[in-house]
Amino acid sequence: SVMDCSATALAAQVIRGKKASGCGVILDVGRNSTTVIFYENESVIQIRSLAFGGRHVTQALAQDLSVTFDEAETLKVNGDYPETCAGTGKTCSVFCADLKNTIEFMRINGLLLNEPETITITGGGSLFVPLRKELETCFSSPVAVLDLIRLKQVEIPESISNLVQP
Repeated sequence: SVMDCSATALAAQVIRGKKASGCGVILDVGRNSTTVIFYENESVIQIRSLAFGGRHVTQALAQDLSVTFDEAETLKVNGDYPETCAGTGKTCSVFCADLKNTIEFMRINGLLLNEPETITITGGGSLFVPLRKELETCFSSPVAVLDLIRLKQVEIPESISNLVQP
């Protein structure tokens, strides 16, 4: 299997300059999988890959709405879907349960000393609002969308600012 460690560059941006001694999780939700970075005391502890991505949400949305995969993808990207759908809700719940089990396993084995205080999400899947809400509910913690443009105070010309997603 292949481990995508490109998200460590994102972790460096999130962790750098923090004076927190707590634990956090960064989720890079891609099309087919999610790279999860666990950090504690300003250091990356572990990187894992979970079998969940935007494709899984699109498949569930297509079944919920009885549309084709391509139509569901368009609806998902445009944010033009019902607030609650049974299949997508279950898909997001299963992902949260997998993440919660991974955290518990790491705590039992002494890899993480604390429960995560912050969850930061990025990647295409971060735009799917029901996923962010499910994460907030499951972990009783707000979920922050990583915005490197704001974090690094990068200036984007107004002519393209509407075309750029953080």
